[in-house]
Amino acid sequence: MHYNPKEIKKDDFYQLLDRRFKKFSEVIPVRGDGGVRMHYLQMGHANVMKIKNLVEKFDLIGTGFWGYGINKVSNGKEEYSNLDLIDVEKTDGLNRHIYYDNFHFLIFTVKDEHFIVNTFAMLVGRSIIKTENLVKIHMSNFRSAGFTTDGLKMFVNFAFDGLPKSISFQVDPYIDTLNFAKYYIDTMESLAITKSVENKTEFRIENIHVSGGQANIAGEIKDIKYNKNEN
Repeated sequence: MHYNPKEIKKDDFYQLLDRRFKKFSEVIPVRGDGGVRMHYLQMGHANVMKIKNLVEKFDLIGTGFWGYGINKVSNGKEEYSNLDLIDVEKTDGLNRHIYYDNFHFLIFTVKDEHFIVNTFAMLVGRSIIKTENLVKIHMSNFRSAGFTTDGLKMFVNFAFDGLPKSISFQVDPYIDTLNFAKYYIDTMESLAITKSVENKTEFRIENIHVSGGQANIAGEIKDIKYNKNEN
């Protein structure tokens, strides 16, 4: 399945996740256990629906520039990671479930001159999605973008003044990783806003709890003003 970075839609994203959840059902359970495989498949479909609900309810993608990353993700504050499915396939088939309890992914977008990133963890084999937090930072804090590789894996990194870590993620190997990485980097650089660095503000919202297809945002917990002269 071919995807043009500039033309990818929300439904394409859901199809890609559904494909990955289908792969979970083939890789994680003990080989030959059809009942367990069906359970993983059903839970995967249920989680796709929950992700759809989250995206729509909180407008996580919007109508402009957006993207997503998997497996090893950072929101600029915290890092989360799990083994890639390819790595899980190389482990002992009888114990694969212990290597893949959580599947981490993020969704990012640019809205109203702010870069917004949401990090999530899906509990594999259960219809539960945890959300680590949401980070929102003004695009005038954008410093640089680039990518790194680890074997066949490709990672995109966005550096911002005011965040202790780069916002980073693995590009989904089910898409054209190099073209998507270049698209993410080139677009971020073109959207970067050059203006006064005074009174830069970063907003962080935590705890979108998901249960039974519903989600609740706990509320804004921090309002951090960042002045480059403080460094």
